[in-house]
Amino acid sequence: MLYVLAVPYISLACSWQHAHDLADEPRAAQVWREVSGQVFFAVLTFQLVMVALLALKQAPIVALLAAPLPILTVALWRSAEVLFGPPQEVLSLEAAADLDRRDQVRQHFLPRCT
Repeated sequence: MLYVLAVPYISLACSWQHAHDLADEPRAAQVWREVSGQVFFAVLTFQLVMVALLALKQAPIVALLAAPLPILTVALWRSAEVLFGPPQEVLSLEAAADLDRRDQVRQHFLPRCT
């Protein structure tokens, strides 16, 4: 049981450390796509194992309540890929931060409509 809980945690920790090591590089935003995929895969694996263990432990009601979780995780994974995937392919973290700074300056100088 400890192994089942340790695998997603170790995967997340390794991915997080890898992302921080590369955060200063211009192509670091492209790494986040890989990291998010690893995190979603770890969470999905954990949920599938959890549902299977609940079913084996003869807790059918709890297993049925937890059964939609992997489906929702896959839906969230897909929507995150569609929404955040294209900008991560072409924008580095530095370019994205520059765009954010420009937007903040524009918002500061725009008149407020209240």
